[in-house]
Amino acid sequence: NLQYPNTTLTAWQGLLENFKEEGSLHSKFAGDIKNETVVTLQEQRNHVKESVKRIYGFRDGISSSSVRESEHRDKCQKDYSSLWTKYKAQLNSGTTKKGSIMPTYTAYNNYLLQLTYSNGMNQSALDVQLPNLMQELEAVEHNLHNFLVSVLSYTFSRQDHHFNECRDIVGNSTTTIQNINCTGRS
Repeated sequence: NLQYPNTTLTAWQGLLENFKEEGSLHSKFAGDIKNETVVTLQEQRNHVKESVKRIYGFRDGISSSSVRESEHRDKCQKDYSSLWTKYKAQLNSGTTKKGSIMPTYTAYNNYLLQLTYSNGMNQSALDVQLPNLMQELEAVEHNLHNFLVSVLSYTFSRQDHHFNECRDIVGNSTTTIQNINCTGRS
């Protein structure tokens, strides 16, 4: 009878040690998952944010260039239109002077150059810049997809390993509880 309290106390201490070990395994598992997934996810998020900033910068650059170019083209068109109207009025009134058509030709050439530039810029955006941007977006999406798959695979493999470790501890705890019961009956 004197041995029963010591044996029971030892069994309970063993059981508590098993629970303590299981708790430390849970803590280690959480730390591993945090280090391997959360930190890496934060790095991936930063990479995606940088890519999105570049994409927005590209969009804003194209937009502001397009606005400036459009304003300049409209100004050239107005200059040409006004000089042409002025020249036609001179022709109709018979007050044309030698070389008075030259400013109209210059304005017309400026307008054509600006129109050609605008069309070239739009074509470049459609043929070169936009496909490059789409490739970058696809690369970001592909990298993010692969990364998430690898993180989930790692997490699930660690979870399986953790489950097996915890099952072993529970098995040890069950044995300890059976020992307590057996010792208590003796």
